[in-house]
Amino acid sequence: MKRKKLMFKMLLVILLSVAPLLFGCQSNPRRALALGAGSAAGGGIGYAVSDGNPWATVGGAAGGAALSSLLLGDDQETLQRGFEKGYVRGNSDSIKRQYWLMQSLNEGQDSGSLAYYTVPVEEVSPDGKELVQHTITVPIVE
Repeated sequence: MKRKKLMFKMLLVILLSVAPLLFGCQSNPRRALALGAGSAAGGGIGYAVSDGNPWATVGGAAGGAALSSLLLGDDQETLQRGFEKGYVRGNSDSIKRQYWLMQSLNEGQDSGSLAYYTVPVEEVSPDGKELVQHTITVPIVE
């Protein structure tokens, strides 16, 4: 009897240390709860069938988590996040390509001299706000 209590405590420690690895990185709390419940059910079945064998219990817990994961399917939140990340990277890559294309198109042309013009800015903006009088310097290639 003392050996069974020791095995049960050891099994509990193993399950508590492995549980975060099985469902700790999931995005949806309900999904994590379902995986944890599947893992616990698998561990309980493994414990009951094998009369307390810790390896069978750990195997049952892993099997329960794997079966739960298969039944739940793909995590839509994680897939959407990955899609959005890829979309942003694709747009960034497209902008970089366009920049380098423009650079290569302008590379062969004989560019003129660079001149700076100072332009006074109106004291009233189009929406009626009064602005402090100032000037803007604009670089122009001639």
